[in-house]
Amino acid sequence: MKLKSIQIVGYGKLVDREFHHLSSLQVVYGANEAGKSTMMSFIHSILFGFPTKQQTASRYEPKHASKYGGRLIVETEVDGEIIIERMKGKAVGDVTLHFQDGTVGGEFELQQLLSGMDKAMFQRIFSFDIHGLQGVHLLKSEEIGRYLLAAGTIGTDALLHAEQQLQKELDSLFKPNGRKPILNQQLQQLRQAEKELKKGKIQQQQYARLVAETTKIEKEKDKLQQLQKEQLQATYKLEKLVKEWPLIQERNQLQSQLNDSTDLDFPANGIARFEKMNEQLRLTRGQLNVYRTKQSELEKTISCKKSTLANNETRIKIDQLLEKWPQVQQWNDDLVQLQYEMSDGKEQIKKLKNDLHVDDKEISQLQIGQLGMNMKEKIRHTVQESNRLLVQKQDILTKWNYETKRLEEAEAACTRIENNLLDEEAYRRLDRLYHEGQAVQDLKQQQQVMTAQIDFYQQRKTEAGEKRKKAAAVKRTIGSLAAIFFVSITVWSVIALQWLFASTSLLAFLSVLYLSFFTKQKKVDPFDHILTQLKQEAAIIESELKQKSAEHENWKESYEQQRQLRTSWKEELIRLERQQIEWRETREQLASLEKMEKNIEAQLLRIKHILQLPADFASTKLEDALDRLREIILLQEKVDHKAQRIADLSEKQCRWHQELTALVQPFLPGWQANETGVIRLKERLKGEDEQLVLYREAKKQLQALEDDRMQVQLQHEALLRETAALLQAANVHDEEAYWAKAEALHIYKERKERLLLIEQQLSEEAIKESGHYRSLLNVEQEQAKLFTEKKQTTAQLEEMHKRLANLTYEIKMLEEGGTYTEHLHHFYHLQSIYRETARRWMKYQLAKHLLHETMKRLKAERLPKVVKKAQEYFKLLTDGEYVRIHIQADDVFVIERKDRVLFEAKEVSQATKEQLYIALRFALVAVLQTEYAFPIIIDDGFVNFDHRRTAKVIQLLKEFQKDTQVLFFTCHQHLLPFFSKSQIIELQQYEENFTKR
Repeated sequence: MKLKSIQIVGYGKLVDREFHHLSSLQVVYGANEAGKSTMMSFIHSILFGFPTKQQTASRYEPKHASKYGGRLIVETEVDGEIIIERMKGKAVGDVTLHFQDGTVGGEFELQQLLSGMDKAMFQRIFSFDIHGLQGVHLLKSEEIGRYLLAAGTIGTDALLHAEQQLQKELDSLFKPNGRKPILNQQLQQLRQAEKELKKGKIQQQQYARLVAETTKIEKEKDKLQQLQKEQLQATYKLEKLVKEWPLIQERNQLQSQLNDSTDLDFPANGIARFEKMNEQLRLTRGQLNVYRTKQSELEKTISCKKSTLANNETRIKIDQLLEKWPQVQQWNDDLVQLQYEMSDGKEQIKKLKNDLHVDDKEISQLQIGQLGMNMKEKIRHTVQESNRLLVQKQDILTKWNYETKRLEEAEAACTRIENNLLDEEAYRRLDRLYHEGQAVQDLKQQQQVMTAQIDFYQQRKTEAGEKRKKAAAVKRTIGSLAAIFFVSITVWSVIALQWLFASTSLLAFLSVLYLSFFTKQKKVDPFDHILTQLKQEAAIIESELKQKSAEHENWKESYEQQRQLRTSWKEELIRLERQQIEWRETREQLASLEKMEKNIEAQLLRIKHILQLPADFASTKLEDALDRLREIILLQEKVDHKAQRIADLSEKQCRWHQELTALVQPFLPGWQANETGVIRLKERLKGEDEQLVLYREAKKQLQALEDDRMQVQLQHEALLRETAALLQAANVHDEEAYWAKAEALHIYKERKERLLLIEQQLSEEAIKESGHYRSLLNVEQEQAKLFTEKKQTTAQLEEMHKRLANLTYEIKMLEEGGTYTEHLHHFYHLQSIYRETARRWMKYQLAKHLLHETMKRLKAERLPKVVKKAQEYFKLLTDGEYVRIHIQADDVFVIERKDRVLFEAKEVSQATKEQLYIALRFALVAVLQTEYAFPIIIDDGFVNFDHRRTAKVIQLLKEFQKDTQVLFFTCHQHLLPFFSKSQIIELQQYEENFTKR
């Protein structure tokens, strides 16, 4: 897989950045804070997901942009160019893959593309930085070989650290002769608990009898205490009832009086309202009398000032008609203009109707309100919706055909698998045999663990035997020296004729000789018993394993085939159910679209019906038709309006002549309504002006007086109605009964307030309890009876307390050493803890064995290829100084110089160690390229190298790029001359160009 382009939408400080045409050896140069780490993290995040908020890694969410994510364009041998896009969504982001053939994928396709590689494994193998070289610096000499071994097999020393941790856990749990390990301490505690268990068994029977008696008394005591508590509660209730008895009697009396009260309907705030209305009625009666007197005087004045010209109304009408004379002349001019405009409007309407092919009857039924902007918007929206549904229906039909085909394929796959499945009974028989096969695997694991334990104790036995041999040799040496010493003294004593001293020395010599060389102390080896038991268990396991393994091979292949078929069948069923759901959803969508399409067609028909257009009228022309219909109706309204205006003006002109002639003829016979007659009439009216002014003034005063009087009269009648309403609300007929009912209501409210006050002082319990007694005497008698019963209960409780104290003392004396049950529970508890710890020790032992086997397999399969490739890189890096790399049996790296001299890794210089580490890391990537074809990412891994070693490393990178893409991030400008200009991306220069753009 080769990285061809990086497109960052928003990630940290990088927003809308694109890096295209990445080469096989691509250098990314930038100063500190330029974005190199951000760019590296972006590549990891797009491939493996954004870090979650629970992880310690930085998420690089942009501060000044809303979008978060981007895309990588990669090239693979199988699928060609692929766009990997990941944007903000769920925890790790939403990923989409765009393949060259147009198909789209997601997280599953990305995992297939990455061949199951996760982020941690990618960073351990394909991400290279200075920390690896610093690790070589910090190691001790004896750890260098193991570190290099890990770098050449898995890219990290995590498994080595895990092995050390497992051994540490094993030592902390158990040592054969130790005291501090957990299993040793727990075994000592278990033995002590067993001694205490035997001692407590003797006291068990007596203790059980005392406990049973105590339990019985405790139950009786609880019953008496409950009875005493109930008696105390009853006493309290009776005392409270005696105190509240007078209030209860008063409450009952008030309730009886209130129940007897009937017909208390009375309006709210009725007294104040009734008094206020009586006062207002007296005022309105006086005002009405004053108005009647003034009105009589004004009527006498008006009768004296009446005009001699017909009556006042006739004069007013004449003046009004004369004022319209200039308007009557204007009406004549307007009639001529309106008749011309109406003729022109009719011609335009006729032309528009011919364009739409509609008749006058259909157009006359339309109204301008039906053709407004709402109708136009409705037509536009309905037509657009019709077009949209047509396109969408074609897409859904295509999708439905596709889903139908996929459904048929899924059904065929299920049928094909079902034909090859066994029936349920046969499969259950195979399943039973499978679990026996699992037992074979368990026996193999137990055999491996047992072999590891035998090897462990055999090694311990050998070490103990060597220690005994060394002790015996020391003993013989001391005996020899003592024998020589006593022989010398014996010889000296014989020469000196000291026979007694000589005989004593000789006896001592013979004793030493016998004790040193002829006596052998027989000691029992503590490991013999353990080894014997382990070998016996191993023999049993091996026998059982042989028996079950013979049966296992006969059915294994058949069972695996059936299990795989059933798994595939379940997957196909799930896929079939999903496909059925997709097919049904698509069919429902199609039905819904057809229903919506019918609704749209019905809406278009209704619109055409409203517009009085034929059903076959083109829907796309409805908007234009609406505009023309609107124009026709507006023109028709204008024509109708002008015709109405002509009729109105003619009618007004005729009515003016008729009205004025009828008014003037009685006092001016032969008068005509023309310009001469108007002048003559105006001169006749001048003489009447003064008389008319006086008449009008008197008439105006009379009208104002009448308005005031009517207002007071209405107010007086409203007051009378309100007074009657108050009497009706109180259910009375006169004022005296009204005041009597108000007094009765006042007494009722006082009694009700008193009852409410008493009920607040009394509790519901006391009121309920009082119903059980006829009088206060019955309550006092019940109190006396309850006092006697309470005294008897207290005496019984005191007696039980004394008996319980004695029993408790006897039990306490037995419990000082602990009960048998406690010792038994304690023993089983310690035994359970010991077994759990032993199981933990076995788990760690098995994990260590499996880890060792994993490392052994990796060393056997992968390490020879890595070492062979590393030799080439190491020879290049050292300029031919070292030609070969060897691995000895004890996992020690040995390098061969060109003069055939061998060196261990710890014996060479620090520079050579770093070069060996680099060669192994690059070799591991080269070997894994067949399985994981990923580019290698290097972050300033060579900053501690001198100029010569740097040149060699760069030469190795250029060789390495032929098979694997290399992305080299650096902040050191002195490394740039080693590369061509086309291979370098300068982040600072790119940022400046982006800012200018």
